[in-house]
Amino acid sequence: KIFDAYDSEQFHSKRLPSVIQVRIAGMKGIFVHDPNLEEDILQYRKSQFKFKSTHLYLELINYSKQNPLFWNRQVINLLNHMGVSTQTFLQLQNECRKRVSMSLLSKKAATSMLNHIHYYNWDLIKTSFYMTEEPFIRSLLLILSGDRLRRLKDKTHVPIAFGDGRSLYGVVDETNSLKYGEIFIQISDKDENDKEIFRIICGHVAVTKNPCHNPGDIRILKAVDKPRLHHLFNCIVYPCKGPRPHSNEMSGSDLDGDEFWACWNEMIVNEVQQIFKPALYPKAIKQETNNITQNEIVEFLLDFISCDSVGILSNRHLACCALYNPQHKKALKLAKIISDSLDYPKTGINPVTTKVLKDLQFKAYPDYMQNQHKQVFQCQKALGWMFRNIKEVHNCHMQIQDDSSFKIQLDQDLFIEGFDKYLEQAKQTYREYCDKLNIILLMYDLSNEYELITGYHSCTIEEQHNNDNIETANQEFRSLRNEIKHKFNEEFLDSNVEQSNLERMRKVSAWYYVAYTDYDKENPILSFPWVFSEYLCKIKQLNVNKKATTTTAAAANHRSLEKIGLALSNRYRHLSSVSSSIPNFLFSIVVSCAASLELLSRWNSDELVALFGNNEVLSKIAENPQTTNANRLGEAFLIVIELLSKSKSVDMIQLTHHLLLILHQIAITGR
Repeated sequence: KIFDAYDSEQFHSKRLPSVIQVRIAGMKGIFVHDPNLEEDILQYRKSQFKFKSTHLYLELINYSKQNPLFWNRQVINLLNHMGVSTQTFLQLQNECRKRVSMSLLSKKAATSMLNHIHYYNWDLIKTSFYMTEEPFIRSLLLILSGDRLRRLKDKTHVPIAFGDGRSLYGVVDETNSLKYGEIFIQISDKDENDKEIFRIICGHVAVTKNPCHNPGDIRILKAVDKPRLHHLFNCIVYPCKGPRPHSNEMSGSDLDGDEFWACWNEMIVNEVQQIFKPALYPKAIKQETNNITQNEIVEFLLDFISCDSVGILSNRHLACCALYNPQHKKALKLAKIISDSLDYPKTGINPVTTKVLKDLQFKAYPDYMQNQHKQVFQCQKALGWMFRNIKEVHNCHMQIQDDSSFKIQLDQDLFIEGFDKYLEQAKQTYREYCDKLNIILLMYDLSNEYELITGYHSCTIEEQHNNDNIETANQEFRSLRNEIKHKFNEEFLDSNVEQSNLERMRKVSAWYYVAYTDYDKENPILSFPWVFSEYLCKIKQLNVNKKATTTTAAAANHRSLEKIGLALSNRYRHLSSVSSSIPNFLFSIVVSCAASLELLSRWNSDELVALFGNNEVLSKIAENPQTTNANRLGEAFLIVIELLSKSKSVDMIQLTHHLLLILHQIAITGR
């Protein structure tokens, strides 16, 4: 009954969520779906009841859904210490780097990158446009890819494949089906036809709760299938048996709304060599208080805000682990103090004193922390290698993006006969749109419309302010779009449908011409005609169909491979001819890259020779008569990157990094 009152679309599922986090009648916490409960029954525990209240409105805070998972520095730091190799983390980061580069080349990858921008129907747009070449869309992609690289560099924020891990609400097994050490995870996903499908995870899973600092905070648990729990999905079910709740073993968590980091990627869980005992997290003793006044509440809040040192301590913990390891006595002490600091709002006891801060200082910080006020050393652990590799590609991205001139080529397929009669009106509306949009940009300290639409600043970490205002800016942008739409539609209210559609297309065509020929401005505003992206798609399709183009769908799909192949052919034309042998040409490219990295003098190239000489996939691509040489070369180049990325050799890792750098340069410049 409660959920019938909501629009089901907001739950991204035809099924109701298994877990909801709510506030109602003085209670807080989570409620879990139970098919055995009778109608209109809401069961709660006494611990959920915080105070008496007659407020019976259900306040929905959050609910279980398809939450993606990301690597972060704390998890990588601990897993690296547990035995997961630096090479494995570099391989996972390389996969992310490849996706970022391909988003500037491939329609499919571009759509995936753009999908979180909800102003436009990307599924419709991708059927009509080469998205990576259209100036407005490409500018969005450049901002998004630059931000993705910045987050990789500054936060090691590496996305985990949707099928390999999720962020999940933790709940307890009410059926008593699970043994200690077992968990139940069922995730939902979409198939190729956008139909919801469900998958039960079986096998070992790395589970933790962020933030995690103690080596024992990451648990390796066994995911099993239990039919009595099949009604639960997009959550992690813990056993009610055992000496201690698994949730408490991870950073002292509970099941009162905590979300858990769960990864079942086999490369990760199979490499774990040592599992440490979970730290003890005794229940914090609260300060005894009676008759608290409002002044005391204000005083406590101010004290808490001014004394919040968790960020500083977490950075020192990373520095300590880079210098030593997570089991070092100082690292363990920091982990304990951080845990107690997180309980400070509940206990009223602040464990951080001036003496503690003074005793737990470090003179040197690892390079990946980019600390400008301390001595810096080159970290040789996973986080250091990941940082240095991504820093180079991020710098390359920003430099090339800044150096490249903004070129706009008019798409003749977006003009329709008769559009010129709307030009004067379009110019006036465009000026109004630009004036109002520029006010939004000025008010919220945004450099251009792309930062507004994507929600990402292009500034550095030091220059960034609180981005909470981005949502407010987006609300104003939505209002501006609605205002423009209303004004656009006013004159067509009394027209018949067929004539109205034709005139609308003519008017949008005029909008496109006005926006894309506004060369006087340093930052031309191109989003103006895309307010009516559906009409741009109609115009495009209409003109393309008139041409009766002979370009096949397959050829269009391989456009990105063609670009890569042509760029490689031109870049390395001095080595040999690609027409002679694609594997030989690629081998020459790789050897040339190895020479530039000074790897040849100490390099045993047997692995590389075997890769090019005996690889059946490369041979099949090279012999495929249905595609061009450039297309085959582009496809083979991506496969070589993938194969080299799987090597555990340090030299091969450096080589893979260099080839990915070349791919990104091609993605940005086309050369």
